[in-house]
Amino acid sequence: MPKNIAVKVLYNAKIATGPEHIRATMPRIKAELPLFVLFRALGVESDKDIIELIMGNTENDYDMIFTECILEAAEIRTQAQAMEFLQRHIGSGGGIREQLTSSSIGTVRAPREKAIGEIIAEEFLPHIGGADMMYEKACFLAAMTKKVLDVYHNKIPYDDRDAYPNKKVELPGNLLGNLFRFYFGTKVIKDMKSTITKEIHNGAWKASGKFENIINTTNVYKILKTTIVDVGMKSSLATGNFATGKMGVKPGISQVMNRLTFLSGISHLRRLSTPMEKTGKLILPRKLHGTSFGFICPAETPEGHAVGVVKNLSSTATITLPSAPYPVLRVLYDELGMKNLTDTTGEQKHKSARVFINGAWIGTLPGGEAGIKCAAALKIAKQAGRINPFTSVVYNPSNQEIWINTEGGRLVRPLLVAETVREILDTDLDHPWAACK
Repeated sequence: MPKNIAVKVLYNAKIATGPEHIRATMPRIKAELPLFVLFRALGVESDKDIIELIMGNTENDYDMIFTECILEAAEIRTQAQAMEFLQRHIGSGGGIREQLTSSSIGTVRAPREKAIGEIIAEEFLPHIGGADMMYEKACFLAAMTKKVLDVYHNKIPYDDRDAYPNKKVELPGNLLGNLFRFYFGTKVIKDMKSTITKEIHNGAWKASGKFENIINTTNVYKILKTTIVDVGMKSSLATGNFATGKMGVKPGISQVMNRLTFLSGISHLRRLSTPMEKTGKLILPRKLHGTSFGFICPAETPEGHAVGVVKNLSSTATITLPSAPYPVLRVLYDELGMKNLTDTTGEQKHKSARVFINGAWIGTLPGGEAGIKCAAALKIAKQAGRINPFTSVVYNPSNQEIWINTEGGRLVRPLLVAETVREILDTDLDHPWAACK
């Protein structure tokens, strides 16, 4: 199974006084990487720059941990040395991206030097960008490290995995798209590569010596087999088992529609299933969470082993579709004066309000109350229709972060804008809600 992208605080078993160092993991790299080595591979080479990027200054409460990190990565000082270190630990299991990279098509084995660059660009924090966004990836890695250290020292609480702001719903379109991507990206492309290789070595084109005859009307049906996707998707829909490559098989995705009554059909269409074993003994995922109010029906859930695992959407709740973040970016840059991460120092990044769009740290807003003003301006733009009305805007004053989300799969519910209601009640004394004022 591919490794997740993670930052870990590890202990030394021989020393009981505290943690020894910080390690990071990423896909297609077999070993746990020293944190500072990964920073140098992303282009941040100086120890001082790395610590300032994580903490904002070099004087902080985590000097002992950073000292161990510096000593562990002392022999690797440059980006070239860090890339060479990562090359020695490349493993298999890249999945679809490994099959579709430009350097791997047409060659038996991609050069390791080019492969490690593509792994970092495409597999490490892929939601941020590609090879031209290495510094932004280093900034996000620094934010991850800062949060891990703060949680470890009990300065901030753990994230609640059962809270609904941290959840996302996979719609049928996404599931079918991933299924098609799996069969086409792994099965079809792999079969085409092997068949074309056979045609190059043993094909009939050698009689004429013309390269353009390697693929012709007589062998194109052998090279591109349309039945792979067709049979694979039909089989998945019939059995309910959706193949996901290295992550295994997801069972029970497609089901027979329950049409016993009209209401049972509607209930089946609005059913949500938590991706966990129904026979598992975990209690917290089954409990009714406070953040589910208005999104999840608190009463409709099966009895027995599936209680709390299978839920239903509330009557008025719906699920968002993805929208483009470009209108939000125009407001941030043109009206609010947001600066790119490359235009600010490590200390300025921590003193300014940090802006995240769809999970990616994209810039900072200078000023003491910049975060409050930004959240208010975006909410006004949302109500005016200048940006998508389902855009999520959240400001966290404790760490001066603005989280904006335009992705699909978010649960939403209808709400009344309190300021508008107050204006109505102030102007219309005969309104039915006037008694509630």
